[in-house]
Amino acid sequence: MNRFIIRLLTIAVIQIILVGKTSAQDNNKLDQRPWSFNVNFGQTLFWGDGNNEITNPFSAYFQSDKSAFGYGLVVQKNFNSWLGIDLQYLGGQLKGTRYTWSDDAAANLYFNTTMHQFGLNLDIDVLDIFMKPANPRLFNFYVRGGGAYNLYNAVEYNLLTNKEVTKSNGGAIVVDGGWGIRFDLNKKFGITFENIFVYAFDDLLDAHSTQYSQANDLYAYTSLGITYRIYPQPKKPRLEKEVDKTDPDIIAKNNEDIDKEDENTETSEKPKELEVAVSVPSNLQPSDTTLVSIKLTKYDLKENAKLQQTLPMGFSAVANKDAGAKFSFSDQIVSFTWPELDESKEVIEVSYFLISDNKDAGTYNLSGIVFYNRNGAEIIKQFKQPIKVEEPAPVIAENNQDNSEDVVEDNTEDANNNNTQNTTTKQTNTEKPVVNKPTTTTPVISDNNKESSTTVSSKPAVSTQGVVYRVQVRAIYGGKSSPASISRQYGISEPIREEFVDGYAKYTAGNFTTYEEAQAYKNQLRSNNVPGAFVVAYIDDKRASNINDALNQSPRNTTSRPQETNTVISQSGLSYSIQIAASSRELSPIALKNQFNLSESVTKTTHNGLYKYVVGSYTSKADADAALQLVKQRVADAFIVSYKNGVRQ
Repeated sequence: MNRFIIRLLTIAVIQIILVGKTSAQDNNKLDQRPWSFNVNFGQTLFWGDGNNEITNPFSAYFQSDKSAFGYGLVVQKNFNSWLGIDLQYLGGQLKGTRYTWSDDAAANLYFNTTMHQFGLNLDIDVLDIFMKPANPRLFNFYVRGGGAYNLYNAVEYNLLTNKEVTKSNGGAIVVDGGWGIRFDLNKKFGITFENIFVYAFDDLLDAHSTQYSQANDLYAYTSLGITYRIYPQPKKPRLEKEVDKTDPDIIAKNNEDIDKEDENTETSEKPKELEVAVSVPSNLQPSDTTLVSIKLTKYDLKENAKLQQTLPMGFSAVANKDAGAKFSFSDQIVSFTWPELDESKEVIEVSYFLISDNKDAGTYNLSGIVFYNRNGAEIIKQFKQPIKVEEPAPVIAENNQDNSEDVVEDNTEDANNNNTQNTTTKQTNTEKPVVNKPTTTTPVISDNNKESSTTVSSKPAVSTQGVVYRVQVRAIYGGKSSPASISRQYGISEPIREEFVDGYAKYTAGNFTTYEEAQAYKNQLRSNNVPGAFVVAYIDDKRASNINDALNQSPRNTTSRPQETNTVISQSGLSYSIQIAASSRELSPIALKNQFNLSESVTKTTHNGLYKYVVGSYTSKADADAALQLVKQRVADAFIVSYKNGVRQ
């Protein structure tokens, strides 16, 4: 017995060493370390003194005098994709019948044993050792082995009289081992077929022991079961306060507010605390990769700091810009660690690539926290970034140059059909007039003896030079779509621009010289079906890495008047257009079109020192009158103006 106890302790030590070593080498994927619960039932088959020799185990399972019913429960914890440990309970009965002894003398005995077995086993998924781990995998082959303690109550009877002959109650140390097959239905549910053999260090499980040749008992358990798996979730630290600063627009607004503060009062205020701002598109496709940028405004902090952001299951991260920090990604947690912050920099920025591994559609939160020290005291700052995973969008493949022309033709035809449908819809909606009154904050400017035209609140000039702002609607990492496909997907009538930056294909719409106009257009897109739209800036036709660089160069609250020249409309002979607005300041034609919900494009002209905005160009006065009636349902003060050889009369 002492020798057996030493062996059992040795096995336990080896198990602990293997488990610890494997856990240390694990790739930290939580979906490979689930808790599994298996409920099973099947038949037991006994070899020992109380059962005649079994030559065909398969047929013996179906003989009621040799096999009995068993049931079990297994609770398993995986340490990685192929190694786990389990606690097993096996209950039920053992049965057997002895008709004759080995010398052909009559025995006429049978036994029935009730048992309760509790064990600890190692589990090895064999296929995951030699193949790339997969979850779920349709077919899984595994082996199991370990030790257990069996509490039994055995009674032996006379086969002829059914009277009790002898009985034995006790406990036996056993070792078990076997194999199994698991069929995964999905990541949570599976069906198991398992066969294990149990060797007992006891000869009385059948209540019978041969006097002169004692042999320990052996039995098998073959079962069918159902497995349910529960996956661990990343740990989230408990924090006192949440600060949500996720939108680049909020960042820009905060920076403007800081610029307006009175510098003379800063000396009397307490030291400014660290601020966190996260920049990331709020939506992506199930297999997209996007760049997450985190800006820390640390002011005069110079002690150690640590930034952590918890990613939901199905997301992973790859380092991009560490700003002197040590980057790590473990257990769904992104970490940037600074032993000491750079004293020479007031603002530091880190970034990483967020990869969605076929994540299910839905809205998820990227919760984060910053630990930092000020004068020896640890301070905690929390932040959170919502991100939405959308249903997969159709992507037009462009494999080679030979078929590129066909793709363009198809996209153009689809776009034309889409524009026609949009125009028809808008005209149909005009059956219920919606009259937009002139803005009360800006006076209406009359044009000689004509009707007065509606004036919209003034905004700085739209230009394609210098600093411009656009609205990004989509980014695809390692692939591309097409502007026409993006336009159809999101229902955007403005031209879509495509550019390639750091492995991304990025798509933007609009072209504005003021941040306010871009903001308005972004809000319009978000209210429709582009919830992840955000404003980006360009300086001299190059994309700015920080929108604040563009804001610092943008002219603000400036007023300019056009030159005293008339804009020429490219139309020979006599033509007519419909004027919808006039202003001493330049307005955005796109903003006017969106504000009044017009189906036609708005053209900016100059006349008598004013900016004047018109729609349409008609060679017939009757056509212009008919169009005017539709436009007036949107702009009550619209009126017809005439042109001769393209010059306004």
